[in-house]
Amino acid sequence: MPPFPAFLRCFPRSFNQITRLKQRSQPSLPLVHALAIILYIVSPAIVFLNISYTLLLSTPARIVVYLFDAFYPLYVFFGVACITGALLGLAGKLLSSLLVELCAYDSPKTKPKRKKLEQTQ
Repeated sequence: MPPFPAFLRCFPRSFNQITRLKQRSQPSLPLVHALAIILYIVSPAIVFLNISYTLLLSTPARIVVYLFDAFYPLYVFFGVACITGALLGLAGKLLSSLLVELCAYDSPKTKPKRKKLEQTQ
């Protein structure tokens, strides 16, 4: 027997079971009406809080994220420039120190001799 007709044969039974589960899970009618009344009374506060959240938290957060995304390439560029500058400066300092040391060892270290003054009394 092909699988599709077998599925069609099981479909009414499973549909009945789903319908029964749905009926069991539905809340009673007075509870639904009470919830609707409560939501109707509280709805101005909900709308006010929603607008406040949007104006005070959501929109500034989106603006900050947008600015971070917009300035990220500049941040990377200047970061790489600073790191490169620091490395080149360090390399220049080390190279100049090495050259000064090499030049200092090549030249003779002769100091002019000071004449001893004879003290005559």
